[in-house]
Amino acid sequence: KAISFLVISGREGPKWIIPSNSSYGLTALKQWRPYSVKAYLKWQFILTAYQFGFLRYLPNIETINFFAKGKPSLLSLQNEVPIIYIGTKTPTQKAVVQLVKQDETSPYAVLKLPLGNMAEQQIKQENMVLSLLPSTFQSIAPKLLDSNSGLQSWMAGTASSRMLSSQHINVLLKLKNTKLVTFSSFIDLLNEDLKGLFDRHDTSSSMINTLLEQLALLERSLEFTSVWVHGDFAPWNIKVNKQLVLIDWEDGEANGLPLQDLLHFELIQGYLFGKNLGCLDAFFYNPYVIRYLSSLSLSSRHAQYLTRYYLIWACTQQLQANNLDHAAYLHLLLLAVKDL
Repeated sequence: KAISFLVISGREGPKWIIPSNSSYGLTALKQWRPYSVKAYLKWQFILTAYQFGFLRYLPNIETINFFAKGKPSLLSLQNEVPIIYIGTKTPTQKAVVQLVKQDETSPYAVLKLPLGNMAEQQIKQENMVLSLLPSTFQSIAPKLLDSNSGLQSWMAGTASSRMLSSQHINVLLKLKNTKLVTFSSFIDLLNEDLKGLFDRHDTSSSMINTLLEQLALLERSLEFTSVWVHGDFAPWNIKVNKQLVLIDWEDGEANGLPLQDLLHFELIQGYLFGKNLGCLDAFFYNPYVIRYLSSLSLSSRHAQYLTRYYLIWACTQQLQANNLDHAAYLHLLLLAVKDL
């Protein structure tokens, strides 16, 4: 017996491949949250059409059929029905497959499949991070269900608001470790990464020199209480349920520097939503940020150095990925906050 799916396409091609039977897909799709007003309204219309069975009749919606394989396995369609999201076309592009068991309505697991040429390594990295997460993180992070396939538990919840809240600070403080780390080891690694960029970016040599100069100003002997760094702490990777839960641990790191996730939350939005060069102007006056700094015994001097380090590190990452526009934005911010 064929199982019918609907294809919702975007500008780059297929974006969603969802079961025609909305009882399987509606719960998962309702937790998706576009952030622009136009995209949000369009998505609500799609959800309504899907729920009441007329999505298939809308323009640019394609219907496709698959047949269950004889031997039950993941994606065989014997026991599970997939809901597939196709990521943006980048070297790390992935298909994110949410699996719903037959005769149920909520997904129980997530499987990521590589599409871009760098995606497989990123998936392996996330599987390793999830396998290393402490058992105390089970309520705030997916559990690795199968290390061979990379199957991980599905986390319920709607995407977080773009505004920082007490809940965001609560979940970040749960990532605190007891181990102390010294700035010097992080500075040395970043210094090597920066020097390695000269051969790849002739046009950005002045920017790289500025980054190296700023890196040299950091106080190497400073010590910090280490934290688990999520690496992409952004609203779309944070789900709201009874508490916040974090998904997409592909850039996770044990024993990382504090404040990095909080800065990423602010600055990734600053770049994506208008390239706002003033996004840090009131950041350290935010009562939630003040609470975070106080809880980790971070002084204003610590915050200043950690901010400079983050901007140098993030700019280096974007140069390595050849995202020159994003790198230029972070470079301008670094110049603006160097005397913070």
